[in-house]
Amino acid sequence: METFPPVEITLPWLRADGLPVTKRLLFTRLDGKGAVRRTDFNNRAWKPAPVAAGVIPAPKPGERHQAAREHGMHALRHFYASVLLDAGENVKTLGNYLGHNDPGFTLRVYTHLMPSSDARARKAVDSLYESTEPASKPPNGPGRVNKTRPAAHTSARASRAALVGVDSRANVAAPGPFRPHVRNAILPHRPIMPYMGSNGTPNSGGSGTEGGTPSGIDGPINTTRSRWQRCQSWLTENLKKLIGVAVVAFVGIAVQQAVTRYTASEPGLGPTKVRYLRLFDEYGRLLPPFSEARRYTNAKCWTASAGTLDPNAWRCATGNQILDPCWYKPFSASDSNDLACVSSPWDDTAVIIETPEWGGTPRGARPTNKLIQPWAMEIRNPLKHKQTLQCTWVQGSAVQEINGMRLDWECHKKGDSPTRIAGYALGLLDTSHPLNTVPFAPTGNSEVRDADVTAIWP
Repeated sequence: METFPPVEITLPWLRADGLPVTKRLLFTRLDGKGAVRRTDFNNRAWKPAPVAAGVIPAPKPGERHQAAREHGMHALRHFYASVLLDAGENVKTLGNYLGHNDPGFTLRVYTHLMPSSDARARKAVDSLYESTEPASKPPNGPGRVNKTRPAAHTSARASRAALVGVDSRANVAAPGPFRPHVRNAILPHRPIMPYMGSNGTPNSGGSGTEGGTPSGIDGPINTTRSRWQRCQSWLTENLKKLIGVAVVAFVGIAVQQAVTRYTASEPGLGPTKVRYLRLFDEYGRLLPPFSEARRYTNAKCWTASAGTLDPNAWRCATGNQILDPCWYKPFSASDSNDLACVSSPWDDTAVIIETPEWGGTPRGARPTNKLIQPWAMEIRNPLKHKQTLQCTWVQGSAVQEINGMRLDWECHKKGDSPTRIAGYALGLLDTSHPLNTVPFAPTGNSEVRDADVTAIWP
């Protein structure tokens, strides 16, 4: 630094139009007037090094060095990280050195470079039984190694010895009635009662024992329990807890499913669709799913339909029954003067009128009709999630009103009978948005809400 002292360089901070900031730089351009550019260092200092090492080929005259991302300067960063990890540096400290905000990112990138801990695990276990001092050689046998145990192991051994009567400081049995039975003994689940002979001395074999095995008053004691007995005991103690956990889990899953079902956002409905009804083919036959339900020969048609703006739809009546809308059969049909009337687009039956009597505007002349409402529509029930209602125009003039708005449409749940009315649509459609809306009042409730109109039949 004495030969090449730091140089003060002023550059915009963080971005090209940022505030100018002056810093002292140790590495600068050759003229000392600016910071070292990455491209200059890459082409003049770094790339010649891999060429000299034979890692990448030398460029031809007039050409640039070959692009090799895996051998770029960024490889130095990975090399630095691998050296620190191999030396045992922890991930958090390495992340600080590399400028990572999240140590988890450092772990995900460099976890394959971390040394395996298998050797350390084996060494830790082996050290538990590592020999530190040899024992004296017995007179009639080979040398024996007395292995020094860790403090925790020694403490556990001393505790066990205190229960069964063994001197933990030597590998011999302590004086007392337990001596014949406790060499290399295993701590049982309950205290061992030695079998006392008739002379009051402990019996090391024969009656009540087998080869010095501990025995009780009524015979040998089974000092271990089977796996099934332990499992059964655990189940008996924790059965109520298990049932409680199962009930809580079941209730939680049911509540979660119900909440998800009724609060999940409904996918976008899109703009209101306009649909049209076609009853006949070119020969005047009813198209599926429509079929003839009945036929009238004494009906009268006198004006345009009051329920649809279709110019070919008419309003007819037979007796005191109004049939609206009704459509003529095409001119190409042999009985083109006949009409078919339907009550809704979802009704599969049609009423046929044979050559009706004309009491007003003749066929082909369309009177002025100021009605701009559809005669049928499908809406979403604003009170029930994802329920579709089918609504049809109410015929006649004796229609109820709510706040001056006519109950123009009777609505029923899609798939239900039209007689099971779920509510009424009233007033005028709001067509200011692509998805139209209409006021809706459920049956037995005077509350009025806006319902989305998904389809209309004009």
